[in-house]
Amino acid sequence: MRTLLVVGCIALAAAPAAAGGARGRGKKARPKVAAIDVTGAVASGDRLRQCDAAIALVGAGQAAHASLLIGACADLAERAVAAKAARVAIARLAARDAWSTIDIDVVGDAAGVTVTIDRFADVPIAPGAWQLPAGDYTIVARTPHGQAQYPLTIAANSRALVRLTPPPAPAAPTAGVVDFGTDSGAPLDAPLAGPPVVKHGSILPARFRAGLRSRP
Repeated sequence: MRTLLVVGCIALAAAPAAAGGARGRGKKARPKVAAIDVTGAVASGDRLRQCDAAIALVGAGQAAHASLLIGACADLAERAVAAKAARVAIARLAARDAWSTIDIDVVGDAAGVTVTIDRFADVPIAPGAWQLPAGDYTIVARTPHGQAQYPLTIAANSRALVRLTPPPAPAAPTAGVVDFGTDSGAPLDAPLAGPPVVKHGSILPARFRAGLRSRP
């Protein structure tokens, strides 16, 4: 009898552990997604590194962000297959969500102007046509002398024109020159005569003036 009780206790103690183990096996641990260093890839100027960042963005579900950088993959034979798959994924998502076309134009000389979109500020873009999902954006054109902003709200499957006029460079200061002419040595002209001097008489009557003169 004692033996049966001991066996029963062992079975009860083992049951929760087995149930917990089954629950643990049912949950799959989510893999950690490595941070995508888009800023570093852009700053490096390395197209291969930028292409890898774009492909990684697509894999992380950030297709709109990747669409601004996927052009770095052009003519990279070592990334041809992965880049093609990334472009197809971007195109399918753009068609499904009815992305809109944004035409960005910089008024004046675009040299030295950096254009960015606020949501994806780590990827500078060139003026031209870009596709974006519907939403609110701010397009920014920066120069060493300041910046111009263009707030934009776009609906699905639409088209918008953004014209940015960045502040111009300040005008360079110029030295002024005053020319007093050449001194010929000739005598200067006589100064212009002023109005004639008017002598005012005394306001005293004549009888008083005579009395004043006769006093010692």
